[in-house]
Amino acid sequence: MLFPQWVSSMDFSWFSRWPHDPDTMTVTMDDPAIRDAFNKQEWVESYFKGAKPSTSTKKQDVLSKWLPWIAVAAVVLVGFWMYQNMAHLSQNMAALQNQLNAIKGGK
Repeated sequence: MLFPQWVSSMDFSWFSRWPHDPDTMTVTMDDPAIRDAFNKQEWVESYFKGAKPSTSTKKQDVLSKWLPWIAVAAVVLVGFWMYQNMAHLSQNMAALQNQLNAIKGGK
């Protein structure tokens, strides 16, 4: 009731034994049984179209094959970079500590 949605359906009228096309409201020769058969045919075609392998799956397969190794390499590189920066930071902190000790010892 809150969100009504239009659903196409076969409408009949008193002046024709054939149903109306739900899109154009013209009389059509389709009856519900024929429309149901068309729906089944479209369903089968769409099923097999969806099951057909895509041509772009090779690129995705190669990327998904190497993605774990790329992630491990990225973690190792980031870890090495952080280790180098921490070593440099600790050397700077040691030099600062030595300068502070020299200033304190001088007084």
